Amino acid sequence: MLGRTDVLDSALVAALRSVHNEIPAGPDYRRLLRESLKHASTVMQLSGQIGERNEAARIRELVQQLGEGQAVLESDAEASGILTRMTRAMLAVNHEETHTRGHYRRSESEFDG
Repeated sequence: MLGRTDVLDSALVAALRSVHNEIPAGPDYRRLLRESLKHASTVMQLSGQIGERNEAARIRELVQQLGEGQAVLESDAEASGILTRMTRAMLAVNHEETHTRGHYRRSESEFDG
């Protein structure tokens, strides 16, 4: 027996399929889909709120059910690349700050001594 959530999900997927079929598959459609997935991926990676991450995951599931699994994979790869670049930039800044602070400490101790 289907639960209320399953019935709502089925109705939502059916409605989305209907809308999906009405939208021309042109560049604007693909751009909007990619942007939505990029935002969902960002929320899943960076949000501390479980509810927000679950909603983002649900958007991705719905997109996959609409037959756009490749768009989800591309979005994941792009989001992963962005997160990697952000992490590297933060680590580089942290490394530079640590190195700079260490340099100043040595200079100050040398000056005092």
